[in-house]
Amino acid sequence: MEAYLGITIWYFVASPSRPMMRFPAARMNRFLDGHEALPEYADAVHVVEVIVEIQGRRALRVQRVICPRFKITQAGLCDPEHQDEAVNLAMRVLDFDALVRPENVEELDTHLARRDTRLHHRWNPSPSQLQDVANLLNAAAVVPPVVAVVGSELMPL
Repeated sequence: MEAYLGITIWYFVASPSRPMMRFPAARMNRFLDGHEALPEYADAVHVVEVIVEIQGRRALRVQRVICPRFKITQAGLCDPEHQDEAVNLAMRVLDFDALVRPENVEELDTHLARRDTRLHHRWNPSPSQLQDVANLLNAAAVVPPVVAVVGSELMPL
């Protein structure tokens, strides 16, 4: 019998004292919902979020990689104002008027929302951090490799 195919999100978290490590999705969800504090992280949690197509519990294909940064309150909880700002920026990035506008023209608000997202809600992992994530993903793959570090990005294969 063939194992179940599905899509899930795997989280990897940066820590100044150790290499990138896999972070349980349930714990990340509790943190994002404001139900769990992460006091071990100074002012922000730097995450590599990987959308993975899985077979059983093994990586089959990587669909997307993003690197969000979550601000933390003094209590170690996810900063709700920072999260609200991220949602508002995401809504501004969805440029529905682009459907009727020439493709080489971008609304200023959409451009500014993308820029603000990059500046305040994303981070750039170092090459060694990306390699840590690639190694963990490839070790959990049905047929490795599923990703490779190319320049300053983690690229699905």
